[in-house]
Amino acid sequence: VKDVYRAAVAGISDLELKVVHKQADNVTGMIDGTFADLSEFQINFYQAFPASTRVRIYVGLMANKGRSEQLAAAMQDNL
Repeated sequence: VKDVYRAAVAGISDLELKVVHKQADNVTGMIDGTFADLSEFQINFYQAFPASTRVRIYVGLMANKGRSEQLAAAMQDNL
């Protein structure tokens, strides 16, 4: 969880997005933030198995797929 969480924080920084709240432990994590147009995003992490982390990305009320994919790609670039 920690490595994926750090990759998400780095990816968000690369995209120059604003983080409103973030926290993580060894089992779960969460990041809340906003884009410049004030649309919100949330990234949730949890340990699915000892060597794998499940990530869920939510963007806006209407589930903006394009922005979700941008966040996922930014995370991937930092893993």
